[in-house]
Amino acid sequence: MNFETQPQETYATLRIYHAQLVPDELTDLFEIKPTMAWKMGDQITIAHSDKYTDTPNAIDAQTGGWLLSSKQSVRSTDAMKHIEWMADQLANHGNSIYKLQRSGFTVDLVVAWFSDSWNTCPALTPELMLRLANLRIPLWFDVYLDQPMDLSILS
Repeated sequence: MNFETQPQETYATLRIYHAQLVPDELTDLFEIKPTMAWKMGDQITIAHSDKYTDTPNAIDAQTGGWLLSSKQSVRSTDAMKHIEWMADQLANHGNSIYKLQRSGFTVDLVVAWFSDSWNTCPALTPELMLRLANLRIPLWFDVYLDQPMDLSILS
C-alpha cells in the first residue's frame, strides 16, 4: 500500500475568461505569453481522453480565454511551488486583476492534482495564502485519484 502524500503530477493554471477578451491585450498587460489563449468564436482544440471517446476535436469557443500554466515551467510535485511560481508571475499585477474582475472577467487559479493514492492532499502556508489574497485570485483544486479508498485499513 502506498502512503506517499505527494501526487504523481501537479500544476497550476491561471484562467481568465470573458466574452470580450482580447488575448493580445492580456498578454501585454501581464507581460507574459499565455500557455493558451483565444477569442470568443475561435476554434479551440479539445484534449482527448480514452475515457471520453465521443469528444469532438475542436469546438467554437463560447467565450474568450487566456490561460497560463506552470506545467512546463515548474518541475515539482509540490503544489505550493506551482502556486508560488504563478504568484511570482503576477506579483505586480494585483490592481490589473482587480480591474478585470470588476469589469466582469472571471479570474481563478486551478491546481490539477493527479495521485494514485487516496491518502494525499496539498497544503498551503499562510504566507502563500496571503499572496493569493493580495492578488484577489480564488484558488481551487481539481483532484484526480486513480485508486479507490481502501476502507479495510480503518477496521
